[in-house]
Amino acid sequence: MQKYSRFTECPADFTYNAVVNGCYKLVTSKLDWTFAGLECRSLHKDAHLLIINDAQEQAAIAELLASTNRQFTFLLFTRDSCTGRYC
Repeated sequence: MQKYSRFTECPADFTYNAVVNGCYKLVTSKLDWTFAGLECRSLHKDAHLLIINDAQEQAAIAELLASTNRQFTFLLFTRDSCTGRYC
């Protein structure tokens, strides 16, 4: 999933979400982190790999993914609010 959030008008093939004021594009290519980031930049100069910043954005992404009728696997790191460590 890639996010572009500079404007309210999305680049071609991106989906706008008004709740989080961002544009998203689901890319199904199997790439490692480095190449996935490069792929984002090739789609738009301000696009980047998805970083979920809050529960509201998480819900918006979950809804977007559910609408695709596909199964996804993610490697997720969360920040522990008490210790500041990633786990």
